[in-house]
Amino acid sequence: SHGGTTMLNGIGRSLAASLLLGIATFSGAQPYPDKPVRLVVPYPAGTATDIFARQIGPKIAEQLRQPVVIDNRGGGAAIIGTESVAKSAPDGYTFMLATSQTHAVNKNLFPKLPYDPVTQFAPVARLATQVMVLTVNAAFPAKSVAELVAYAKANPRTLNFASTGSGTSAHLSGSLFNREANLEATHVPYKSAAQALADLVGGQVTMMFYPYLAVQPFIQAGRIIALGTTGAQRSSYLPTIPTLTESGYPNVVVTVWFAVYAPAGTPRRMVDTMAAALAKTVSDPEILRAFAATGTDASYAGPDELAAFTRTEIERYRKIVEVSGAKAE
Repeated sequence: SHGGTTMLNGIGRSLAASLLLGIATFSGAQPYPDKPVRLVVPYPAGTATDIFARQIGPKIAEQLRQPVVIDNRGGGAAIIGTESVAKSAPDGYTFMLATSQTHAVNKNLFPKLPYDPVTQFAPVARLATQVMVLTVNAAFPAKSVAELVAYAKANPRTLNFASTGSGTSAHLSGSLFNREANLEATHVPYKSAAQALADLVGGQVTMMFYPYLAVQPFIQAGRIIALGTTGAQRSSYLPTIPTLTESGYPNVVVTVWFAVYAPAGTPRRMVDTMAAALAKTVSDPEILRAFAATGTDASYAGPDELAAFTRTEIERYRKIVEVSGAKAE
């Protein structure tokens, strides 16, 4: 009888173990995601980053089979929204649409940045890039980069350039060009792109570097003219516009990139699920057509590649910020 009890104990133990295992397997295989996913955009509605988020949001939702809620948390050079994600629970339901500003530029601009772009985030995927377009008011006498530089030399300290704030890509591109071409143009930071563009169209500012999407309607309406782009190559959507490199300024290469990060500590299986959904999203023909129309080039990289890319971009922008003399204001 004694041996029988041991056997029963053994069965009881193995039954209990298999029940526990069953529960563990069940919880491990819980569908993810099983509720809406939040995509924090650390910029206000209507900005290039916000428009990009709204282009891809529905497709990501289709892949994940859950709603993707776009949560705009603009302000403070995109620091407010970015910091909120750094401090969010790493439960796989909070992601952010980051940019070269949030994860490379700010680290070099702000001595007391309240988040670390490397240690406080789990890289998910790089998605796309945008070049900056150098535009001038249509009434401005210069119709090329060379004419603009000649005009600046003939009329010293009369030019100015708009940006959407110190250390933004608009500011870095402008400062970099200013320095490389020795323009002595005054930097005029604006609270919003809408205000900056209104003043560019109205002739209160001479020039502005900005992503194609926002300037496109004004270019098409003949209110402003594109003189150059900051890409390494000409853009497919602006094939007739030379790069600043072609115009003789090889150091003026500034491409804005978009990437998704999660809070550090987000489980890798959740990161991989999101990365796979993003890979499908940015290779979707419909999305690629929308990208072409908005001056965006798909440029996918997965979690590990994005981790390495983030580090090299922080270093690259350290040099750009140094050369531009940009200071956090």
